[in-house]
Amino acid sequence: MASKRRGWMRYWMVDWVVQRTWALITVLAITCVVLVFGVTGLVMAVTPEQSGGQGPWHDAWLNLTLLLDPGTIGNDNTQHDFWYRIFSLTVTIGGILVVSALIGVLTTALNAKLQDLRRGRTPVGERNHTVVLGWSDDVETIVDELLEEGARRPCAVILDPDPRLPELIGEVRSRLLAKVRADLEHTPSNWPERCRELARKLRILRGGLRIVLRGWSS
Repeated sequence: MASKRRGWMRYWMVDWVVQRTWALITVLAITCVVLVFGVTGLVMAVTPEQSGGQGPWHDAWLNLTLLLDPGTIGNDNTQHDFWYRIFSLTVTIGGILVVSALIGVLTTALNAKLQDLRRGRTPVGERNHTVVLGWSDDVETIVDELLEEGARRPCAVILDPDPRLPELIGEVRSRLLAKVRADLEHTPSNWPERCRELARKLRILRGGLRIVLRGWSS
């Protein structure tokens, strides 16, 4: 019964820590505190003459520098006895493990957040925009119709989980640009209204048109 309870507690703790980045950081921070003050207590108890007589807080600060910077122990030219060096080495090795784990946790969390941003898992803050549910060949027609409406900064929000969506949108924009340029070149100069309309569409395609890409919410 006790083994089952221990197994359940271990499972719950691992699941709770793995699913939450802040929990991992909290565990690592607590580990740092326990390691620093535990070794400080050992130094004060076993080798009090090595502490320099400046009190436990000074020793705790020295141990913290050993934990955060492994090079500190290599630059220490002070004469210390065997046990003090063992305690310093323990803090340094523990610091290498804890800091490496912390960097790994932060890197993983940052990469996961960037992946969510690339997949379009963020809210849309646009106004007066057109929502397109799913990619299809009609998207080019929809964008062309938005250009015809006359808005200064038309916006379309496309919801689709396809990772090729940015490339597809780039192709649509390129085709529309080529089409408008061709129409502008072949429009007679005695049609000023049509020329102005095509020039306006060209400006919008180059900088005014906003196409926001979002994936399906998970």
